[in-house]
Amino acid sequence: MLLRPIIKKSPHILIVWALLFVGLYLASLYSYTLFHFVAESFSIVIAISLFIIALNTSQLAKNNYILFLSIAFLFAGLIDFVHTLAYKGMGIFQGFDANLPTQLWIIARYLQSLSLLAAPWFIDRKLNIRAVLGFYLAATLLLLATVFSGTLFPDCFIEGKGLTHFKIISEYIICLILIASLVLLLRHREKFDQEILRLIVWSILFTIVSELAFTFYISVYGLSNLIGHYFKIVSFYLIYRAIIVTGLENPYRLLFHDLYKNKEELQTILDASPIMIFYKDNNNKFIRVNRALAEATGQAREGIEGKTAFEVYPNQATGYLEDDKDVIASGKPKTGIIEPIDTEMGIRWVQTDKIPYRDMDGRIIGIIGFSIDITNQKKAEEALWESEGKFRLFIESLPIGLYRNTPGPQGRFIMVNTALARLHGFDSIDEFLSQDVLDLYVDPSQRKEVSVELMEKGFVSNKEVMLKKKDGTPIWGSITARAIRDNEGKVVYFDGTVTDITDRKRMEEKIHALSITDQLTGFYNRRGFLSLVEQQLKLSDRNKSWLLLFFADLDLLKQINDTLGHEEGDKALIEAANVLKETFRASDIIARLGGDEFAVLAIDIKGTNPEIFTARLQQLIDIRNNQESRKYNLSISIGCSFYNAENPCSIDDLIARADKLMYEQKQNKKSLLLQSASLSSGNPQHLI
Repeated sequence: MLLRPIIKKSPHILIVWALLFVGLYLASLYSYTLFHFVAESFSIVIAISLFIIALNTSQLAKNNYILFLSIAFLFAGLIDFVHTLAYKGMGIFQGFDANLPTQLWIIARYLQSLSLLAAPWFIDRKLNIRAVLGFYLAATLLLLATVFSGTLFPDCFIEGKGLTHFKIISEYIICLILIASLVLLLRHREKFDQEILRLIVWSILFTIVSELAFTFYISVYGLSNLIGHYFKIVSFYLIYRAIIVTGLENPYRLLFHDLYKNKEELQTILDASPIMIFYKDNNNKFIRVNRALAEATGQAREGIEGKTAFEVYPNQATGYLEDDKDVIASGKPKTGIIEPIDTEMGIRWVQTDKIPYRDMDGRIIGIIGFSIDITNQKKAEEALWESEGKFRLFIESLPIGLYRNTPGPQGRFIMVNTALARLHGFDSIDEFLSQDVLDLYVDPSQRKEVSVELMEKGFVSNKEVMLKKKDGTPIWGSITARAIRDNEGKVVYFDGTVTDITDRKRMEEKIHALSITDQLTGFYNRRGFLSLVEQQLKLSDRNKSWLLLFFADLDLLKQINDTLGHEEGDKALIEAANVLKETFRASDIIARLGGDEFAVLAIDIKGTNPEIFTARLQQLIDIRNNQESRKYNLSISIGCSFYNAENPCSIDDLIARADKLMYEQKQNKKSLLLQSASLSSGNPQHLI
């Protein structure tokens, strides 16, 4: 009964087994150590293979019995491997006798039997693979440690006497555990394919017989030991047949058993699907259809099943048959078939996927089809083709640049409109599409900023960047764009617009320049000066450089305005500005703060005496005052303050100190200026 299906598939299997056992027996006569090594290696290889197969199909399997068992067998196999190395005659573990491999055998069987007992618990439960692996690893290491300690684990074999009571009793306990595991397994028989269940049951039974055989031997080379290994080989072979061979030859038995076990449940699932599903045999006859297909056709499900496609769809059956033959002959799915179908509402268009329909032995007995009604989609596509020309015309008529490009710092254009090509100075879209997005940026880092922001936020709005035309001319552009993602959330391209804001930016620059510039002298005004001084103080603190701030005042500007008029007063201010410009360096910051007040920030003046500047200033003033036909003498009072980065102060404190010194100089001049004015009454030319 057990061997009948196996013999039917492989008639020579009995001969192979007979030769195998004879060969093992002869090997035992020649060297029992060799026999033991071969027998144990067989079970170890199967244990490892079982784990690999089960682990790689774990995401598909609903029943976690096999996965849990595979992990347990892996670690039992590892202990068997150590048992094989420790066997008498191997000579690997020095200082140990035949007791060691017997102890290792017992812990491996305890681990195996208890795992078989626990495995049914995981049939319908989620299995945490990492936790189970961690548990078995810890348990295996602990068991090995107790055995190799020499004292913690009870003796199982004594040379000259044979098996200990502990070992014999343990074998009986293991048999009872295996019987209990068998009972639990049979209680869940509906969860397993019958052939797989039968093989697992027989494997457990052979394991029990094997354990009983191991209760009789006195010598590790004895006959009962040999027989026990024979039964163990058969037990592991049955597990091999149940899991590995069956799983590879027909994986649906392991992965989708529940669908095969209940026809009505399967039909319920099929009828619940909005997709039209059908099964056809090799003779083009419908075996099963679901409600969606029956309703679309306008016939009862029972009226379709049992009929050929030529009877149900006489006008389209020939085309269907060709696709069916391709799938059956190749054994491979055929997807994306666009075909018409007769329905109550007339001809409808469907997209059909067809896969091979296999029996429990994996033989192709027909095809399974899945059809989706795409009539509305097809009509929409036709309408889209009609409107594409109008849409393209609309896009081309827009005055702003539109684009689609690939993500990333480099970027390649996929689509652009004419406005964008012209914005960059290209004559045609084709010529423009050959450019990398990065090449159109004056500063490549700005492209990286745009790309990073799109990847992180998904959009940018009115981001101002410096672009360039074909000939390299810089232009300002305002970019608004968004990242487009596929169904998996991956960014596939950027869609955006570009507006030329060059004229606006130039106007803004002019307005900004006006806001910080004194219109009369062309110097910075108070706002511009204070902003620049703030920056220079920070640089000075960082670089430990020295600064000088000069505060200057054009003397007697009011008298010039009152006596000679405001036009002449403006000329005096311009002349004073020119003197200051000639006195100081191009790198120094000169400003008219308002009225008759000027300020100068001399930069990086370490080791420079401020009197050099004041002497040069006075020299230039004297040269102008010595000119003939002057209506007044030019006079400028000036004070100076020093900024030391090691003893920093605020801008206001710096200006206040210089203003105080300037005021003292002005007061010293005042009496002399008034006296000179009284002596030269009515002659403004002599004002100093």
